[in-house]
Amino acid sequence: MTITLDLPPDVEAELHADAQAQGRDAASVAVERLAERYAGIAEGRALLTGPAHRFDLEAMRARYNLPAGRTQEEIAVAAEEAVAELTPEQRAEAERPGLI
Repeated sequence: MTITLDLPPDVEAELHADAQAQGRDAASVAVERLAERYAGIAEGRALLTGPAHRFDLEAMRARYNLPAGRTQEEIAVAAEEAVAELTPEQRAEAERPGLI
């Protein structure tokens, strides 16, 4: 499919600069950027409209080898303590996909 776009001068200049830096043509860089953008939108839509997951304490115990005697509250406190021990880099990496 062919689409003609009128880009603002600053966007066009940035696109050409990126393409030149990568040794590619501007059209292929534009297609790549659009594809990445729409892939991200589709992923976000799936997260927002996908099924909600119920907290399953027994599944969490099995997955993380947690002792059966710990309550949900004790597990939550242990998780908060573990998060508090993360370095800023580890925390940023865990926040990016929404793990914490």
